[in-house]
Amino acid sequence: PGVQKKIEQVVGALNQMGHDAASKIADSSPKIDSLKQCLFAITSGRRDIIILRNDIFMPLFFLPLMWQKINGIKIIIDVPTPLCIVLNEIDGSQGTRFKKNIRKLIIRLAFPWSLWVADKVIHYAPESKYFSIGLEKKIQISGNGVDVSQIKMRSKKPEWPSPQFVMIGVASLADWHAFDRVIIGMANYFKENPESIIKPKFIIVGDGEVRANWQKLALDLGLNSVVHFVGYKTGKELDDLFDEAHVAISSLGLNRINLQTASVLKSREYASRGIPFAKSGGDMDFDPIPDFIFEVENSNDPLPVDKLIAWYEELCKKDSVFEGIREFALENLDFSRKAKNLIALGRGYD
Repeated sequence: PGVQKKIEQVVGALNQMGHDAASKIADSSPKIDSLKQCLFAITSGRRDIIILRNDIFMPLFFLPLMWQKINGIKIIIDVPTPLCIVLNEIDGSQGTRFKKNIRKLIIRLAFPWSLWVADKVIHYAPESKYFSIGLEKKIQISGNGVDVSQIKMRSKKPEWPSPQFVMIGVASLADWHAFDRVIIGMANYFKENPESIIKPKFIIVGDGEVRANWQKLALDLGLNSVVHFVGYKTGKELDDLFDEAHVAISSLGLNRINLQTASVLKSREYASRGIPFAKSGGDMDFDPIPDFIFEVENSNDPLPVDKLIAWYEELCKKDSVFEGIREFALENLDFSRKAKNLIALGRGYD
């Protein structure tokens, strides 16, 4: 659903710009029907540009795409996750070693040659040398986009000073989100500041493979009363949680999938809501780092909660910073801006 939403939002932004754009989502069962739908969509109709999201079955599309390219159609392939990172994710996934090795072998055999047909290949983080062979001049690093208008800005900023400092993290919980860094950082804070009147609280929204491990960590550290796992939330329930939070927590463990830079959607969604946040790793859309971002080392070290609180206290002295967060998202992160760049790439503009 998240992928489909992103595609539809890009198409919507293109149409708002005056282009004639349409999407084709191939999601039938069995898989062979989806592949037929994709092949038909690629080879039928008239168009100037085809934008295709990368898939393990890309080799099946090579010849149809090549035929369209010969006919003068520009081909853009969107690679949401660098293939070198996909290999790392397979290593960390469930399953036998044999099955993991087979999946990795298929990827190594299917790429990078199946992407050579593209005029441009869009990446959101750096790719390895192997998967960049023959694509060095075609790869374009881009920042992810969001439809800012569809993300509700939080209705209020929580009071400060306050006896409670509330953090929120929203994710499909996985190891590279590294919310454990926050939990351990909170334990260190309570140990080193036993008399502090400010008590940190962490609200974790979502579910995933590491939830049980992080719940056990919080319990073992005696933090089950201040680390709250609330599960998947949407709508007003999620809005109310954001209204309660002073700061949000983006992905803090890019190093765990061997990334130094990435284009994390959570960061963009937080900015759209107008909430300051903490993150690790580089991001082209937040360079230089805005005042509303607390940057931490891209490592496994605990989050320095005391420094985060001190940073937020200073931030509160600049009310204009809070007012400008959503404006920053509209100007730099919205799909309308990303779609404009995408079309420029397809037409061969610099």
